[in-house]
Amino acid sequence: MRATKCLIALLAITGTAFGAPGPLQPFLSQNCLKCHGPEKQKGDFRVDKLEWPIASTASAEQWRELAEMVETKEMPPKKDGKPLAEKDAAMLVAYVNAELSRAALALADRTGGGDTGTFRRLNRSQYQNTVNDLLGTRAELGSMLPRDATGTFGFDRVGSSLSMSGEQIQNYMAVGEYALLNAMPRPDDLAKPELKKLTGVAKLTGKENGKDGFPRKDLKVLPEGGVVSFRGGIEYKDLKTSTAGRYRYQLRVAHAAYQSPGATVYGKIVSGETVLAFLESKDGAPVVQEFEIWMSGGSISVEPLLDIPYRLPFRRDWADYTGPGLLVQSVELEGPFIDEWPPRGRTVLFGDLPLKERGNSGRSFADKAPQGRDQKSVAANSTNPAADANKLLTAFLPKAFRRPVTAAEVAKFVKIATDQMAASEKPSFHDAMILAYTTALSSPDFLFLQEPKGKLNDYALASRLSYFLTGSMPDDALVAAAAKGKLQTPEGRVAEARRLLDAPASKFFVRDFVDQWLDLREIDATTPDPKMYPEFDPLIKDAMVQETQLFFTEVLKNDLSLLNFVNSDWTFLNSRLASHYGIPGVAGAEMRKVTLPKDTMRGGVMTH
Repeated sequence: MRATKCLIALLAITGTAFGAPGPLQPFLSQNCLKCHGPEKQKGDFRVDKLEWPIASTASAEQWRELAEMVETKEMPPKKDGKPLAEKDAAMLVAYVNAELSRAALALADRTGGGDTGTFRRLNRSQYQNTVNDLLGTRAELGSMLPRDATGTFGFDRVGSSLSMSGEQIQNYMAVGEYALLNAMPRPDDLAKPELKKLTGVAKLTGKENGKDGFPRKDLKVLPEGGVVSFRGGIEYKDLKTSTAGRYRYQLRVAHAAYQSPGATVYGKIVSGETVLAFLESKDGAPVVQEFEIWMSGGSISVEPLLDIPYRLPFRRDWADYTGPGLLVQSVELEGPFIDEWPPRGRTVLFGDLPLKERGNSGRSFADKAPQGRDQKSVAANSTNPAADANKLLTAFLPKAFRRPVTAAEVAKFVKIATDQMAASEKPSFHDAMILAYTTALSSPDFLFLQEPKGKLNDYALASRLSYFLTGSMPDDALVAAAAKGKLQTPEGRVAEARRLLDAPASKFFVRDFVDQWLDLREIDATTPDPKMYPEFDPLIKDAMVQETQLFFTEVLKNDLSLLNFVNSDWTFLNSRLASHYGIPGVAGAEMRKVTLPKDTMRGGVMTH
């Protein structure tokens, strides 16, 4: 290719580190400047003016585009002569890519990547994750904020698209106060809850009363124990939880589909509108299926996933029905398993100050308090409000702002609390501190990534790494690395990036990136007609999304070729999705890596 020859010649003429062998230089020079030199510039492209070594982003873009055209054989045009040999094209691409990488690292070292030209706000999911990690909660906050606009390629992390308005500030104040109230324990939770193990009895609920005295005809209680459901949920109200924590459920499920030996029946475990887990029942002996779930409160129901609800009327006589059903013989609950005591919210907000029960608290901005907390709450008490406010805020603000803070910054928020107490007829240290914390969570230091112009400091680098790979604030290890200056070196940044990718929090990166890249978050925008596609249910929908997320994770964690996204001989399936794809030999509701048959068309992500 003449264009490639021109480039290589130019590199030799300018005496760069390209390292082209001396004997090639005269030949390459002769075939380059003729078309893209001082006298003639085809395509307005002049190689003798290209910058080398690369020292600017504009120059880097020129080289990148040119190397791409050479690699894809778009240049030189066929009419201009014999194409460049493959080895010469490969050599050019390799040298240019190496120089681009070197230039990018040099540019990052000079500027720290800090001058993006945009003040970047946390998006909804990053805000929710940060508040929950800060306070040790799992509150659903994102839905309380306006949906973020999507920028380039449909991603909601583009700084220029993340605007801010006065109305949004009010929303952040309301949501921030809601989160702070949600982080405080209930009066009944001031002592560490005991670990309990309970066995549940099905509570059949509904409007219709059958001849057997139970409310619904599509549920059947067996004399030998257990409940069969053909359509409705089996609710276990005596296993209701009130304390947030991890709970372990054990379900003894008949492993032979009721009334239909040989059939496979699936079910789901739900709490309110939230699907907690899926289960499978098929031929064999009864088994105990165990699930560990985080719950903030409420009870569970077990519901079958059958296609019959869409083919049979609700008020039919189920006594005549002879199809499959889901038989749950017993359910046991153990919990709560408390990972952190005292709760992080209590410690972060009020340290070891004494808490006492009180009635309805005065809320400044929140439309409503967390469910169950609008009548009774707890309040922290202080005998030295100014000193305690200074102590608490000195500990809180560096965590919230993801960087060290000065005494003057702390003093501004202490003044908010003390002024609030001075202006109140009935001063409340607790309410004054909630106001100061709410103000902090609504400030630019919390809502925006603080990135000064020029080279990024360690704490800004820590935030970039953390929000990119975990969608939340830096953890203690990353903050410690920043404090020691380890993030100023490429080796230090790489080490922390690998650690974060290996951490459980990296699941957010996978879910957030893949869901936006491939629009998986819009899977509920349309729903197949249940009359035409009765086999579509929550289990297969969940498996469809998980297949792509797990596929991406496998490529990422094992550094596999990106060509797997185009075609692969493997994917992730469970029995439900494998049946939908017509792939045999996959059993169980759990997703797992499966080698695809040679004659399948299911390789790569485009077939998901």
